[in-house]
Amino acid sequence: MGSFFFCLFFYCDKYYFLLPEQRLLLLGNLTKEKMFNLFHKKAKQYTDLNAEDFYNGMREKDAVVIDVRTAGEFSGGKLPGARNMDMMSPGFNKQIQNLPKDKAYYLYCRSGNRSGHACDTMADLGFEKVYNLAGGIISWPY
Repeated sequence: MGSFFFCLFFYCDKYYFLLPEQRLLLLGNLTKEKMFNLFHKKAKQYTDLNAEDFYNGMREKDAVVIDVRTAGEFSGGKLPGARNMDMMSPGFNKQIQNLPKDKAYYLYCRSGNRSGHACDTMADLGFEKVYNLAGGIISWPY
């Protein structure tokens, strides 16, 4: 079994990989800050909630409940008061950009994975009160 080797170097304000076959691969316009953060996991900017805390939060006055599953999944059953915004649809980012940022958003999907990604997206857009149903609707006991 062969070994894999590569070398990373910085030359003329650009980063390069020297690949095993002696080819150079330019890594685009990465700054030093971006390069050194490339392998670090980004801190979560939203809160995962268990079903009980999610249920209590979604009943608050300023709460907005968003189901990020597909329309087909949504029509098969949803949480009370939820609106459907399919995170896999091309218009998802545009939809969430139009939401008021002063509300608290409670997102869910089937397992909590897609809604976690959607929470990340919302946090990146400046939403501060974003909550994910850990375990998704399949863990919903109510």
